Amino acid sequence: MNTRRKAHNALFALTVLLALLLTVLFNGVMLLLSNRHNLAFDLTRAAAYRLDAETLRLLDGLEGRVDIHVLSPREGFDGNPYLVQARSILDLYPRHSGQINLAYIDVASDPAFAANYPDLSLKPGNILVSSGGNVRQLALNDLFNYSYSAASASGTAVSSSRAQEAVSSAILQVVSGQPLRAALLVGADTAQAPALLSLLRDNNIQPSQVNLAGANLSGFDLVMLLAPMVDLSPDSLGLLDDFLYNEGEYGKTLLYTMDAAQPRLPNLAAYLSEWGAAVLEGAVFETNANMTYRMQPYYPLAEYTDETLAGALRDNSIKTLMPRAKPFSLLFSSRDFQHTSVLTSFSPTSAVRPAQAGSDFDPASAEVRGPLPALALLTRRDRSQPPKESALILSASTAMLEEAALGSAQLANSEYLLKLLESRAGRGQGVQLRPVSLAGANLGVSSGTAQWLAILLTAVLPGLLLLAGLFVFLYRRHQ
Repeated sequence: MNTRRKAHNALFALTVLLALLLTVLFNGVMLLLSNRHNLAFDLTRAAAYRLDAETLRLLDGLEGRVDIHVLSPREGFDGNPYLVQARSILDLYPRHSGQINLAYIDVASDPAFAANYPDLSLKPGNILVSSGGNVRQLALNDLFNYSYSAASASGTAVSSSRAQEAVSSAILQVVSGQPLRAALLVGADTAQAPALLSLLRDNNIQPSQVNLAGANLSGFDLVMLLAPMVDLSPDSLGLLDDFLYNEGEYGKTLLYTMDAAQPRLPNLAAYLSEWGAAVLEGAVFETNANMTYRMQPYYPLAEYTDETLAGALRDNSIKTLMPRAKPFSLLFSSRDFQHTSVLTSFSPTSAVRPAQAGSDFDPASAEVRGPLPALALLTRRDRSQPPKESALILSASTAMLEEAALGSAQLANSEYLLKLLESRAGRGQGVQLRPVSLAGANLGVSSGTAQWLAILLTAVLPGLLLLAGLFVFLYRRHQ
């Protein structure tokens, strides 16, 4: 009996030992695999912990070493869900490309690291992306989008993560060499565009602010004139013509945006008419709630008219927002060596509120009605074959470039604008990734649908429940 018990105990001990050895072996194998491959499963709706297909294509095409230095200990990204997500994304880059070297540097304990970058002002949380002598510095704030929050002491809170977009764009910038150059014109009471400048920098387009007075625009690929409140002089308009003509080489682009609050600018209006566009007075509004943003009639959504650019978007069911838009029309589609085309348009249910309309304005009385162009491409060509051309991109809205529009995951403003600018520059290697939110999924419906849902949930369903309860009460009472 004792012999049998001893044999049983020995077999049990051997089984336990074998199980422990298999567990250690399994963990060791999984550890080795995890160092080379991503074994985590991302079950989030927005795929917040996976690299996008565009990033994977970028990494597959890398031919030189890229260093990513995170100026923080790894545990510095613990706690906050968005910091954890950003760290998870960073950790994926070296796993998908042998050309990527990722290192977390505690600058407090390694102050000598800053001596390698004497021209940069380094701060904890910065991310340095470098390759072949090119360096891109990202602040921690560059990894996130922010929105107003009354509950926050600073007045803002993280609304979504753009960590992957920021890092992938930085990689593209340091390996691409010379970026495109863009000039933001100032000096005519033009609009400020910090969100646009940030978007351009993150996508290998180098912006500079240039005063209109005697500006030298010859070294720029793109010039931006955003809703000037002061009319341009003939000399300033001549500078724009010289830029677009480019000594007969063409190949330049001018982005001109308007705003409903602009006064009459006769010189600019005449200049645009030469390119084939007539500026109208007033403000575009929508009568269809389905085509508005948050039920605001003067925040209309635009529909895609140009199929080529719309087809380049990852999801062309997501529309662009064109707030506070100034209406315009196209005078011709083709004349001599000039051509015009509508890229996006306001819907047939849109209309124009006259500039002089009072508070008693009746939308039904609007004389100018849609469809109206929202974004148009105006081109001039030479006589060569194939022809060289420059373009004027005309936008009815300047507010389409504000942070609320460019940083929204529910709008295509940033992606569409970059696709458009890069198509004009002949460059197709931009990285446009939508922000991802770690909050609960939003119900993606239009303003009109939201209104009907509100009626259904606050009136119709409670009313039906009340009637059902009344029916049951009366039925049981008469049994």
